[in-house]
Amino acid sequence: MEIEVIRETKLELEMIVHGENHSLCNVLRKYLMEDEDVEYAVYGIDHPLTGEPIMTIKTKRSHRPRDSLLKAAQRLKEETAEFRGLIEDIWSLNSFFTFIFYLLSFFKHFYIF
Repeated sequence: MEIEVIRETKLELEMIVHGENHSLCNVLRKYLMEDEDVEYAVYGIDHPLTGEPIMTIKTKRSHRPRDSLLKAAQRLKEETAEFRGLIEDIWSLNSFFTFIFYLLSFFKHFYIF
């Protein structure tokens, strides 16, 4: 993944997230919107097959959008590590039903209305 900054001001950051799709961008957007310092975080992909996500982050007051992005990325990294640990634990238990239970309990964090 490579990030190309298109435009950056004190309170707004617009960037292209090369090589990614809705999966990463939607989770980042969700985490950014849960940050009280973020006014809005949006992304769009012009073409479903060939387009690349363009994400815009606008922060409130004097908070830098890069700081909010780093905080959201760190949270995603921690959640991913937790998920990986759950998968490793489940495989060691060798139980399909336990796997489904843990999988459902983990993904409840990502439910978006």
